[in-house]
Amino acid sequence: MNARARGLLDERFFLLYEDADFGRRALSAGYRTFCDATVRIRHKESRSFGGRRSPLKTYYGVRNMLLFQEKHRTERWWRIAAVRWLAWTVWNTAGASGAPPRSWWGVLLWSLSGDKFARAVRMGMRDYLRRRFGRLDRHDEAALA
Repeated sequence: MNARARGLLDERFFLLYEDADFGRRALSAGYRTFCDATVRIRHKESRSFGGRRSPLKTYYGVRNMLLFQEKHRTERWWRIAAVRWLAWTVWNTAGASGAPPRSWWGVLLWSLSGDKFARAVRMGMRDYLRRRFGRLDRHDEAALA
């Protein structure tokens, strides 16, 4: 068994993708999964974030997905896949925040705007690149409120 696959949740993820990371590590260690279709779970979606869409959830989603891609993509060109995912996310986040882009120029302008979701995307990328993981500090968390 792979020693890295055992253990607790990776605290770098904090709130999003920690379960996906744990599952991926378990599969890599040789554990098998199964699905019981008779089980029903009620899930209050995104209760930790105050709803389905929030700048805080956008921040953690961007930062943690980049970390997840880095950690688990096996192909040589994982960075290209991560950039494609990020472009798709930014395009859809811009549209959902009320600024539907008509071009990549529109996405660029939105991403540099003062929109709170654009700020969350920028902060998520910044912290990933700076290798700042775990819980966001209170000052930055307040900037996304």
